[in-house]
Amino acid sequence: MEFMNVKLPEEIVREEYLGNFDQANHLIERWLEKRLPNELRMRLIFEKERVKRLLKNYPYNEETAINKARELIDNFTNEEFYTLLDKGFLDYIMVDGKRMYEERFAQNIAYAIPDYQKRMKKDKSREESRNLNDNRLRELLNGDKPKEYKVRAKISLKIVEDIEEEKVKVWLPFPKEEFQQKDVKLVSASHEKYFLASSDIPQRTIYFEGKKENEYFVEFEYVIKEWVNTVVPANTEEINNYDFLSEEPPHIIFTPYLKKLAKEIVGDEKNPYLKAKKIYDWITLNVNYSYVHPYALYENIPEFVACNLKGDCGFQALLFIT
Repeated sequence: MEFMNVKLPEEIVREEYLGNFDQANHLIERWLEKRLPNELRMRLIFEKERVKRLLKNYPYNEETAINKARELIDNFTNEEFYTLLDKGFLDYIMVDGKRMYEERFAQNIAYAIPDYQKRMKKDKSREESRNLNDNRLRELLNGDKPKEYKVRAKISLKIVEDIEEEKVKVWLPFPKEEFQQKDVKLVSASHEKYFLASSDIPQRTIYFEGKKENEYFVEFEYVIKEWVNTVVPANTEEINNYDFLSEEPPHIIFTPYLKKLAKEIVGDEKNPYLKAKKIYDWITLNVNYSYVHPYALYENIPEFVACNLKGDCGFQALLFIT
């Protein structure tokens, strides 16, 4: 998806910025009638899909958004809503002259403002899981021996969007056998015919072809071992293999801002491990966790995180890698 680094024509950007998405789509169609460079054509074709997904991610008008916040936050008031809006804590876009709010805007208030985290209505099972995880981490840090766990999981996908294609192609994630994972087994799958990638490729998947109205699923099990890693900084060496250090568009791009930011964070440090740790510490201390849109909606994720100082775990990881 390197075409995501191609900038859209300014008239399309202007209409999207103003919330005139029907007009933006009309302009995209007009541009596609021209003789265009291939990368720009692909960018424009994808923009139609990106806009459709973007609008789905902002389903709430103002009244619905206030009610949604009341459902999730104890004693939430209208006055609070507009105060948060004025201070820039509410995620919205303009659509046909009206504010439309992001699907998880209320949860993101709690991530941004600790006092609201305390007022969020609790999910008992989630709290229990978090406490279990936190307690286990403390035990490991205090020297407890790592344990092994057998995991069984099922991932399913139901296609609900109206798509033109009669046949669809589906990839679902599947665990690899490496590092602390072993004894990976396929338990069941939705279709008799499938292709299961080998365990030695970077991202392992199971692939299906079928009809759009079908449900697709894969069920698997594996054994995973807790892993406590220790590093002696003095024993680390620079990576000289350029394969691990090159740009990978559209997201891993060495923009001028990210180059300067990396230099500012690392300073005069020479040790490669301590350089990486400085960058890791800067991200975890300065970037606020936040729910984000589907990743395909973003042109450059690391730049977004570094400019907005927010993002989920994958966003923060992409900034760290870059």
